[in-house]
Amino acid sequence: MKVMPVRKVGKDCYQWGNQKVYCGKDAKRKATLQGVAIENTGWSEAEEVKVLESPFPSLLQGNREGTTIWLPIFCGFAFAHLFFRNR
Repeated sequence: MKVMPVRKVGKDCYQWGNQKVYCGKDAKRKATLQGVAIENTGWSEAEEVKVLESPFPSLLQGNREGTTIWLPIFCGFAFAHLFFRNR
């Protein structure tokens, strides 16, 4: 188990991660216990997430005119539905 180090944040003050700052007597021990308690709940540091690029960037980002490709497709389907629904 990787333990996040307790860091000194002031005179006689210690902190584990970005949690509460403990000052005074036994401050380092209290901050360490805070970290142990958090890690015992199953907490772990966030893993690096790889963001994949879309194979069709124009579908999400729009084409050169600044409009998305979905607009003409949707309008075509809407027109066809309204025009051919009673035939």
